[in-house]
Amino acid sequence: MTTAANLAAPRSLRVNGLPNPLGIDASTRRLSWLLPWDRAGATPSAVRVVLAADRDHLTKGPWLLDSGKCPAAQSESDIAFTERREHASRRRVWWQVMAWDEADRPSCWSEPAFYEMGLLSADDWHSPWIAAPGVPLPLLRCAFVLDGPVADILRARLYISGLGLYQAWLNGQQVGETARAPDYTDYWKRIAYATHTVETDLLEGENVLGIALGYGWFERFAYGDSMARCQLEIDYRDGTRQLLGAKAQRWQAAPGPWRSADPYRGESYDARLERPGWNRPGYAGAEDWGPVSIAHSAPDGAMCGLVCEPIRVTETLPPVASREIRPGVHVVDFGQNLTGWARLSVEGHLGTQVRMRFAEVCAEDGSVFQASMRGAECTDRYVLRGEGPEIWEPSFTHRGFRYVQVEGFPALPAVWSVEGRAAHTDMPRRGHFACSDERLNRLHRAIDWTIRDNTMSVTTDCPQRDERQGWLGDGHLIAETLLHHFDGTAFHRKWLRDIRETQDEAGNRWGACAPPWYSCGRRRKPHRYRQQADLVWTAAGTLIPWENYLHHGDRAALDESAPAILAHTRYLAGRPDFPLIDAVDIGDHLFVGWGKEKDPTDYLLLGSAFALEQTRIAGRVAELRGDRTGARECEVWTEAYRQALAVRFYDNATGGFGSQTADALALQFDFSPDRGRTLAHLVADIEARGGHLATGIVGTRYLLEALSANGRFDVAWRVVTAEGYPGWMEMLKNGATTITERWSYWDNWEMNSHNHPALGSVGAWLFRWLAGIRLDPDAPGYRHFHIAPELPDGLDWAEAELQTVRGRVASRWERDGESVRLRVTVPAGATATVQWPGESASSPRRLECGTHDLKRPLLDMQAILDMGVDDADSRKQK
Repeated sequence: MTTAANLAAPRSLRVNGLPNPLGIDASTRRLSWLLPWDRAGATPSAVRVVLAADRDHLTKGPWLLDSGKCPAAQSESDIAFTERREHASRRRVWWQVMAWDEADRPSCWSEPAFYEMGLLSADDWHSPWIAAPGVPLPLLRCAFVLDGPVADILRARLYISGLGLYQAWLNGQQVGETARAPDYTDYWKRIAYATHTVETDLLEGENVLGIALGYGWFERFAYGDSMARCQLEIDYRDGTRQLLGAKAQRWQAAPGPWRSADPYRGESYDARLERPGWNRPGYAGAEDWGPVSIAHSAPDGAMCGLVCEPIRVTETLPPVASREIRPGVHVVDFGQNLTGWARLSVEGHLGTQVRMRFAEVCAEDGSVFQASMRGAECTDRYVLRGEGPEIWEPSFTHRGFRYVQVEGFPALPAVWSVEGRAAHTDMPRRGHFACSDERLNRLHRAIDWTIRDNTMSVTTDCPQRDERQGWLGDGHLIAETLLHHFDGTAFHRKWLRDIRETQDEAGNRWGACAPPWYSCGRRRKPHRYRQQADLVWTAAGTLIPWENYLHHGDRAALDESAPAILAHTRYLAGRPDFPLIDAVDIGDHLFVGWGKEKDPTDYLLLGSAFALEQTRIAGRVAELRGDRTGARECEVWTEAYRQALAVRFYDNATGGFGSQTADALALQFDFSPDRGRTLAHLVADIEARGGHLATGIVGTRYLLEALSANGRFDVAWRVVTAEGYPGWMEMLKNGATTITERWSYWDNWEMNSHNHPALGSVGAWLFRWLAGIRLDPDAPGYRHFHIAPELPDGLDWAEAELQTVRGRVASRWERDGESVRLRVTVPAGATATVQWPGESASSPRRLECGTHDLKRPLLDMQAILDMGVDDADSRKQK
């Protein structure tokens, strides 16, 4: 399809946030793109999307769908097209998009993109789950010969999963780029599988499929023993299909070189037990291989295709220092707390064992300090085969660490080396922040690493100790910051499905973790964490999809969670304790003084406040779906919560609600009868503490925004930059390279992770208030946004950028003598409102597509500020 076009073609085509996804099973697919237009005022007026069964059909048809020229006016159609057609299993669909600008000039057609459906029905799976009873950590091998010549192969797909973890090879080549698979799910509900194209990996004559099985959450939480499911489909040009994996007797099993492999304890690998060539054609050592059997105890969770990016190794870190603390014991420092494992390069004698112990900090004698790991041994062992240089890294474990203690190898480090391998769900980079204060740059980097380290197919609480679970509280408290650093479109889509699966029919989310921690395994007995239903934690099921909608404007993803959101809201309103909900047992976790003092924030206030906020959001969701009855119900319930909270908890004498957290929630969730007095009470408490906060992970998420949005950015700035305990500067002073779990850096090692995301919620504040990029909740997906930076004393410049669904949004301000220069980038199809500090909300400057350079004398802004804009409403607008 051709056009005489002058405009650049749409680019970065995605399906549900993924480029050219293989093996998806989503019934609703959001096709999205970017318009790389930077001409001043450029605005898309219409788009056209075509879908075809073959790439060649995109130019002339026939098309599976032709949207025609769709007007883009005030909808998502300028950046996305939602397709709800049902497709058959295995079907590949090609698509293209073009757009017209405000003058009705067409763009070129985009490069073709595609998506391919996975195996959508249980009947599509002809291969059973297979296991090797009595063979721990086995190797599985299947040799086969093609039914026809390689040249006659039209299509070949490998559909594969393993429980707990697996690695796979075809003819000796590792299949896929995934470092750890499959994704963690509740296996009774859903089991993830991967789809791989393997046409170019098949050979004439013998071919070999190889699988190594390792332990993971599946065995750890007693769902069952290791097993694999592998189905290779080869389609020939004559219409025939060869199916491999359907017959268990074609597989063989043997012990591998792994002696142990555990997510918490670590991995032991004996290279003397390797079987060279076992996963390649021509292997001559299969005499001692035994049969495999069908795993009749396999969980009955539905097979689930690709939802989000896989876990990959994204960075390899060299050591920054190494020291010998005693003969033969060396401690390697990577200078950065990270999640992953170490890659060992070594040369030595046959049978020499190298032990690597991992930790986040070191003890006084320089050795690694593992007390904070609790029951996690975090130790890897490697036994050398003694045949020259050897390189090894574990396959079935990970942990959080900065230091590695290498033992059992007396030679100097010159004959061995250790590299850090950082791994996580490989979300695309979205945001960047920097400023003239290096402390804040270090804080931003620490938050960034913490988010990466704690996205391992779910948002984990920590990566090092015997936990590493998808705690919902940590997840929703960091969600806004995550969405400023990374594109969490696909990642959150996967985890929200886990969250929805913990909801019962009454709409009560009864799991504080998703997947449920120690959910039950094969015993199907509820664990105490499965029974927990702390209302602050379970609010993730409402707050995360709403944050994603505001940032991405993705109605399709919001619609997936909408029934669960509305059901939960009705459940809360129907409780006998409505409108004051008594459903909190964790509280403002790790507040200053936690473990020594009583939580100053009333649990009844916390539960009711989060019920209010969820109900308010549910009302917005109902409005978007055209559910007027639901919207009106939510409005009534929201007001009931608001009135009950004010009557029960507002202190008429002080204007406060009892704690910094309670005051911040009253301002942010709007249940204070006198915002000015509540703000004053909050500020007074902070000032009485020398400018320090006293909040835990819940209050910290809302404190800075409550202050800044209500005209006291100056107090928020003081809190963020306060030296001494408690605060972020104290973390950095103590050497933190990731965000710690507690405000106290060194004490209480029973529960003091040094890589915990929740207190990193300050990250969004850096983007929103220092750089001034703030989305407009009434124009989701950055169709319209605000640029309103603050200019605190001592800061010379600040900048941030976001790769939004519409393109690059950027803001940079810097002092220039007696003036301030501001540069703003607005993507095509978006508008921005610029507001200088102290400027009235009634006189902003509105910008359209392009890069704009603005300048304002400092004296003008100072004069406005000196005049005093004291009322809370004006400050909130500012």
